[in-house]
Amino acid sequence: MTEVVLGAFLSIILGILLAALYLVTKPVETARELPKEPVPGVVYFLEGSKDSNKGRFWNVKQQQLVSGRAVTLIEDELNAAAAGLKPPAPKKGEEATEAKKSALSVGTANFRVREGELQVGVPLTLNTFDLGLSAIVQARGVFEKRGDQHAFVPSTLLVGSCRVEKLPFVSSYVMGRVYSAFTVPEELGAALAKLSEVSLDGAQLRLTP
Repeated sequence: MTEVVLGAFLSIILGILLAALYLVTKPVETARELPKEPVPGVVYFLEGSKDSNKGRFWNVKQQQLVSGRAVTLIEDELNAAAAGLKPPAPKKGEEATEAKKSALSVGTANFRVREGELQVGVPLTLNTFDLGLSAIVQARGVFEKRGDQHAFVPSTLLVGSCRVEKLPFVSSYVMGRVYSAFTVPEELGAALAKLSEVSLDGAQLRLTP
């Protein structure tokens, strides 16, 4: 009886892992807006705007933020900021070495702000065993005060097509790995740590020292 129960339990665990792996690697449809008739069973990644003309004010607003002034950012400016926060590219001839050092490679983040909610999308690539498996992490949520600082708290977290926000250890690992892949300039990081209010208003993010 013990062997039967143990075998059934292991089969269930294996089934869950295989289902999760399938959902993680299942292709996600990238679009700017949700189709009028979404395809059942398809997970969409709605990409935020990256208009360089609209995002060119980020450098000015960054200086304003560092100097202690409140700023309001649109998603184009957030994406201009994200382009500067990605890890430095490896030198020529070091690409393969760098990829092998990291089991999980993180791409450039994409921000989208709609209806008072922030979406962060980050492409991930699993380099272990040369699998080259890719997936997009999507986190949607708001900011909440945690201790002395404001933190982004996702209400929805997907890795590929797999929802993991209700799995504490998995969601913490995924978000921690994403955060650790980006280097924020020291002055900007200090300014962000001192914010008294972080709020989302429609399609804008408001930062108040």
